[in-house]
Amino acid sequence: MKALKTIATLSAAITMTACGTTSSNDNKISPPVTESEIQPPQTNVEDSELNSATGQFLTTISQDKLNVQLIIDKPAVEAADVILTFHGTVETDDKIIQAAQKTLDETKKLIKRNDILYISVAYPEEGLLMGDNIKHSEAALLWVKQKASSALNIITKRVFLIGHSQGGYIVTRLNTMHPTDGVIANAPGPLDFKLRCELEESGKIP
Repeated sequence: MKALKTIATLSAAITMTACGTTSSNDNKISPPVTESEIQPPQTNVEDSELNSATGQFLTTISQDKLNVQLIIDKPAVEAADVILTFHGTVETDDKIIQAAQKTLDETKKLIKRNDILYISVAYPEEGLLMGDNIKHSEAALLWVKQKASSALNIITKRVFLIGHSQGGYIVTRLNTMHPTDGVIANAPGPLDFKLRCELEESGKIP
């Protein structure tokens, strides 16, 4: 019952994200945050320093011979549920940290809880076909499941996935590969690329 309540909260939050950010004082939709207003965390924490790090910081994890950048927002608690977020499509990899930061910030505003371990995945895109970065995203999820607790010195409990646009496609696939405690996919990209391409090639869709 508790898990269902959490999922309902997350679902409502992401639905609101699609329309805009809500103010903490009223129900009016506030203007979207511009890219220039988003400030990625200044602290880049090395792997050896993760155990004692607190607050919000940027780090690079290694899993299955892949390096993936994460923005981690670590609460001052002994144990926490984990929300793993995945940003939407950007044109170049110099924008993925900014996109990951925005996704984390908007999720935190909507969830409004400080006892959750938020981790935003800056998966690569440049030079890759859409969908090929699933291996980097999977590496991030497996790191959370297998190593985050000891690496961050916090007991990780349930793991939820949230993804927007291409991130929505990613979290949908990830949950079929490694079961989690809940998935919210907001405006996911095409889930069947083979079918999508065949429809284009046959002229059935633009």
